[in-house]
Amino acid sequence: YIIVTSGSKGACAFHDGEMIHDQKTEFVNPTDPTGAGDAFAAGFLHGYLSYQAESKDKVDHMITTEAVKAGMQWACAAGTCSVMVQGASVPSKKESIERMLNNILVHGLNEEKWGKMMSSGRVND
Repeated sequence: YIIVTSGSKGACAFHDGEMIHDQKTEFVNPTDPTGAGDAFAAGFLHGYLSYQAESKDKVDHMITTEAVKAGMQWACAAGTCSVMVQGASVPSKKESIERMLNNILVHGLNEEKWGKMMSSGRVND
């Protein structure tokens, strides 16, 4: 598995040369991008390991696509929350990340919304 981050667009996961998941994130007005990658990595690990620990159909020592998806959802939520505060030394509260995760899952950006934002110039990378 390879995960490629795309800033405000989210991230994609690839396995055996094929894209297996395209995770969008919420658009926010960033305050400071410092530490966003570290927050993304920590969020991924939390989501992935939590899914593996709670999964009834888990296979020990095997990476599953569903666990990767869960990790990416948490990763995008944590990374997005991290850019909303100044500096890398102020971690986002778990409640803030959970709210962002809910926004991502409920109001997930689809291609039509993304296209409208791109054409209107509302995307800042």
